Amino acid sequence: MRIFLSGLLLLVSPAGLIADRAIAKSIRAQVDRVEELQMRVDNAPTHRLLQGKAERVRIAGRGVWLKPEVRIAVLELETDPIDIDRKQLIQSREQPLQGGCGWC
Repeated sequence: MRIFLSGLLLLVSPAGLIADRAIAKSIRAQVDRVEELQMRVDNAPTHRLLQGKAERVRIAGRGVWLKPEVRIAVLELETDPIDIDRKQLIQSREQPLQGGCGWC
């Protein structure tokens, strides 16, 4: 039984790493350049990502260049739980994004 559970865990855990890399790649494609970028998608179990659900997404970056003349020195973002309705996303290309921003 332990061998089965260990094998199952090994098969499912790379899904989180794949999601981290995919999101980081998407962010890098939308900005001019990034000096350092780290991603973390927290989700248990990881197969919920396929359903469009994540407990939390954390993004940390340094030297994020939005345009050649606009640079964000330090970027830290952490989300609340995310639940994306995939059917609605496919039908409608435009969906509102709600967020907040705080300055320290």
